[in-house]
Amino acid sequence: MDNSQKFCSHCGQKIQGNEKFCTNCGAALTSEANTNTNDSNVDVNETVNKAKNFSSNYFAWFLKTLKQPSEVVSDTHKYFGMVSFIIEGIITAWIMNIFASPLVDGINNALGEADNVAAWSGFARTDYLNLSFIVLLIFVLALTAIRVTAGFLSRRIEGSKISYLDYANDLAGITNITLVIELIILLFALISSYPNAIIMMLVSINFLFANVGYVFSLIRENSHLKCNRVYTVALSFVGLSVVSFIFSMLFMTIVFR
Repeated sequence: MDNSQKFCSHCGQKIQGNEKFCTNCGAALTSEANTNTNDSNVDVNETVNKAKNFSSNYFAWFLKTLKQPSEVVSDTHKYFGMVSFIIEGIITAWIMNIFASPLVDGINNALGEADNVAAWSGFARTDYLNLSFIVLLIFVLALTAIRVTAGFLSRRIEGSKISYLDYANDLAGITNITLVIELIILLFALISSYPNAIIMMLVSINFLFANVGYVFSLIRENSHLKCNRVYTVALSFVGLSVVSFIFSMLFMTIVFR
């Protein structure tokens, strides 16, 4: 006896065999396999739609921050700022890789020739520069994390209740213009693998916007400290510079292999 007897979901008629339509009312019959497949398709479509909504909302937020960088955009997704920093990190690492590759190759070739000479005396070296795109990307993202953390801690010391991700959104919203500038720098870098006057000018402008945005992110809210805001901003910059320098030195010790 078949314990898995099927019935028409429309009229309740027993289904004999593997009919695709009910013999009583003619309604289309959906198998369990088809139901599972449809459920899977619904899940995939839902994921795709969420990704599309996230990207479209991010782009709308990005345009708003370009038009009014000093204004806080309400109802912002908590990860928009992180997305901006990751995109900017990828672009920055790409630019650095383009400009650094010829220099790194030249240094490694010189070290290789020195090894050939030193090998005769038994003093050949084996450490060479290793500046791949992944290494540079890790370096840039780490510096960005240090920068965001320094600004976040400064705001918390001043008495702000802002969260880390909210501060990242705040800082990214002010400095998203730097992402556009770096895209332009990347275009020039792809044309010429050596820095020129235009690229250096764009780098200076990018540096200016990044630092002005960082300062503005620290003074956006009213401070509850008794000391002057100038000193808190200065201390934040000093702390950021010291930590970034130490990290950069540590990084340089691992780019030699």
